[in-house]
Amino acid sequence: MLEYIIIAIYAFACLTALLYPKIAVLWFWPLVICHPSWMLLGLLPMNAGFDDLFLACLFTGSLIYSGGRLQNAKPVVFAVLFCVIAVFGDLSTIALGTDLGTDWSVKLWLKNSGLMLFVFAVCATTTDLKDIRKLTYSFIIGTTIAGIFIIFYSVSPGSYNPFQAPYWARGIEEWEYRDIGPFAMADEAGGMLGFAVLLCYFLIRFDKGKFNKTIIIVISTFLLIGLLLTGSRSGWIFVLFPVMLSSLLSKQKILGFFLLMLIAIAIFISVSKFEFFSKRVEQTVTQFSGGSFSSATAGRTDIWIEMLSKPKISWLLFGEGFGVMQGVHTHSNFIAMLKNTGLIGIVFWFILYWNILKKAFWLMKNDPDTRMSALFTAVFWAYIGYFAFFLPSTPMMWPGVRFADFFLMALIFLRYRQVEIEAEYAFEEDLYQTESELNQITNAG
Repeated sequence: MLEYIIIAIYAFACLTALLYPKIAVLWFWPLVICHPSWMLLGLLPMNAGFDDLFLACLFTGSLIYSGGRLQNAKPVVFAVLFCVIAVFGDLSTIALGTDLGTDWSVKLWLKNSGLMLFVFAVCATTTDLKDIRKLTYSFIIGTTIAGIFIIFYSVSPGSYNPFQAPYWARGIEEWEYRDIGPFAMADEAGGMLGFAVLLCYFLIRFDKGKFNKTIIIVISTFLLIGLLLTGSRSGWIFVLFPVMLSSLLSKQKILGFFLLMLIAIAIFISVSKFEFFSKRVEQTVTQFSGGSFSSATAGRTDIWIEMLSKPKISWLLFGEGFGVMQGVHTHSNFIAMLKNTGLIGIVFWFILYWNILKKAFWLMKNDPDTRMSALFTAVFWAYIGYFAFFLPSTPMMWPGVRFADFFLMALIFLRYRQVEIEAEYAFEEDLYQTESELNQITNAG
């Protein structure tokens, strides 16, 4: 029964995406974040799921709605470049004779194509600041639903989890394994929830508009509890670091010093006392050295040293792509940029994030709409936390977190272009008014 209900929901969403893409784009986050993983099990060609079908319909509807005109083309260009670099990385791996893992690569190419379609839809349907605000709230609502599911399936682990593939599909021996709500792994959940928590925190702190802060606080509570239950230490680094840094740079220095001390203590405990070994870290370290390690954190440093001490010729151009990620996981996005996208990829990421931070900072200081200024203050600091998240995690490889990254980037470029257009119109109006005044003076004389 549940399967038919979910299929009906996605069928209705696909129809709406074709007819009313401006409305359907607001459903993206609740639908994609809460997409059951078992619906990827061969129900559609190329292992596609109903989330991919929804994206295809959303792109088609947006293309018809806009006539191919974009409010700002740069986000789409950056999404396309990312996908091209990833494909060239996989091709360079094949050229060097390394086993690629074709099935995994096809799945990643499919998700990357979905990234391009989604960014196009956002840039085609977002026409004013109200659209930007609605899209931001849709992201927060989607991640809040995810946080609620994480809470529910954490406190009642024996209940049926629709986000987990049925036992007959995964195998009886894997029946005990449970995904944490909509996410497949803890740090991926930490990345998605980290973005949402920071947006809520800075909106509460800086937005002076007439919105119900009580609702935002309640939403933040679900997000924080969900983040806590994931057990993602990387997610807490994501959240605490920008809050600490922004507090130290403001009048809230006491909070900043408290969080700085808390982060220092957490790092000390994590390095010296943390005894929980993630299976992925343990497997990777054993693969490299065959030896033991004192903690999961120490295991990560072993991986980083081993990775950087054995450079490969493929890193000079497009890297190794993402098709080889199942074999070795770097546990650092900075190293993953070099390994998976090469020096060309590093240049791409530098240009992308330089543009993001520069424009977000400008909007934070100069946006004429105070609520937009508060929103992009939140986005700016969310990206600062995201870079801290880069150190122990590889969000570049996770479609959900990557979608959130490019989504917020698109909002920055769209709003920046809106402000430019508003300034151009204001300048033209000033010129027209000055010309009218001069004509009146001339006629009077």
